[in-house]
Amino acid sequence: MEAKVTYDIFHLVYWDWKVVLELFLGGIGIGAFLYAIGLMLHRKNDQMVEIKVGSIMGPIAMTAALSFLLAEMGHPLRIYKSVTGFNITSTMSWGGAIQVGFIIVSTVFVVMLFCNISRNVRWNVGVFAGFFALFVMIYQGFLLSFATARPLWNAGAVSIVSIFLSLNTGIAAVLLVTCLSKRVKEEMKQNNYIVKLFLLVSILAQLITSIIWIVTLVHGKADFVNAFLVFNHNYGLHFWIGVVGFGLIFPFITLAICYSGTRKDKPIPVFLIEIPILVGGFIFRYILVMAGQLA
Repeated sequence: MEAKVTYDIFHLVYWDWKVVLELFLGGIGIGAFLYAIGLMLHRKNDQMVEIKVGSIMGPIAMTAALSFLLAEMGHPLRIYKSVTGFNITSTMSWGGAIQVGFIIVSTVFVVMLFCNISRNVRWNVGVFAGFFALFVMIYQGFLLSFATARPLWNAGAVSIVSIFLSLNTGIAAVLLVTCLSKRVKEEMKQNNYIVKLFLLVSILAQLITSIIWIVTLVHGKADFVNAFLVFNHNYGLHFWIGVVGFGLIFPFITLAICYSGTRKDKPIPVFLIEIPILVGGFIFRYILVMAGQLA
């Protein structure tokens, strides 16, 4: 009988919960800020509470995210080297630069919102910061795919999933923080239709791209299939119930009901939609970081 030798390779998990929080908080900050800028342009008004909350949340969440990333690197006090040791060929160097740039420009915009500054100047700075946020969101979405040795992170659709996830969790965080204010309740009535529509489309896009990601893994080359088997064995239940079921399908159905029929003019049931989006988003970030290091 021919002997068959198999090797059980031990995989080290280098990235832990700090990277999960960095991606999760960074995504919330970027999504919240883009939501604020989009709402500002749509309503032609930059003094609404939702806009101010989203604008403030952007730099604060991004700063917290970078703090967790620096803690993960082990030498947080050496942040100055990200500037003095900038490497033009390094994706991480460019990513660090645009994230720091976003924090600076978005903070300037927040200060302007509360000062007697020309409206045109405020808007120009806000739109400029919005472009920074867009670049950061794209960078964060494709960050894990730069690790070419990890097939779970290299299936193209997962990067698009991460981008829509940032938008959804950012909007969810803003609505959750502001829902208790009476003034915001009046504002939300004015924004009710457009926010419901955008969330419906964005959640559906995240759900579709998530399914495309899984299909790509299942029907892909051998290392993709192996990555899916490892992922499904260790985190399959968490993904299908926590992310897809609770974090996407449940809020989508709830929103669809609120968007149609006699309930279309009623406010968004924030806790029934935003909490599942945030919980599902965190579970997805956690699964993606941890499972990607096992396969």
